[in-house]
Amino acid sequence: MTTSVQLLNTPEGVSFYHQGDEEARWIFDEIFTQRCYDTVKLSEKPVIIDAGANIGLYTLFAKRSYPEAQVLAFEPAKESVSIFNQNISLHRLSGVELYECALGSKNETKMLTFFPNTPTNSTISSDGGKEWLELIANKVSKEVAHKMKENARQMPVPVRRLSEFLRGRKDITKVDLLKIDIEGGELDVIEGLDDDHLLSVKNIVMELWSPDGQLEVTKRTLEAKGYAVTTTLVPWKSGQAEKMKMYMLTAQRV
Repeated sequence: MTTSVQLLNTPEGVSFYHQGDEEARWIFDEIFTQRCYDTVKLSEKPVIIDAGANIGLYTLFAKRSYPEAQVLAFEPAKESVSIFNQNISLHRLSGVELYECALGSKNETKMLTFFPNTPTNSTISSDGGKEWLELIANKVSKEVAHKMKENARQMPVPVRRLSEFLRGRKDITKVDLLKIDIEGGELDVIEGLDDDHLLSVKNIVMELWSPDGQLEVTKRTLEAKGYAVTTTLVPWKSGQAEKMKMYMLTAQRV
């Protein structure tokens, strides 16, 4: 079953296409209202990497905040790519490049588990999101977990190292912000950067699920690579972030 694409007009005056009203409003609140990824001040003309671009809401936020930003966005799910492009056209944005692939530590093909009811939870993790769904069932409700996995399907997608897209780019001498929201494999994105490219990344902001100590591992790894790292719970309501062990991590090069 294919969910129809709809246009949402928010009270804040931001319009965008989406494939599910409840999830769209949730993501909009995270990005535009809670400003989860707006944790560092960037230059007037920043270079921004949007890893896990989904339908383009963070890219839209970035371009509204920094109209002259250059954005390289990465999204492997075809349905989300299509809506991303519609949103870019709707807002007549320039300076945005979209690549239909996932980012990882090496070039390969992986299976993407796509959740049409909640596309932002789609993942290339080896368990296909099974552990996440079990946590949702136990901590939120079985009904929510069932709705999430309903009509889920798998598809092969390309995974590429981020350095492939930076090498030889004379117009990119630094990356002001690397934003990561990819539902697992966050450190793989970092490992996909050659040393010189990683040195050029000034700030990293990521959403991170930490059921088994991933937060501390990621924090130590980035500190060893020359970043000062701060973390906080995702600002979800009703204490859900603590139950779900969802964090925002900000890393700034020192």
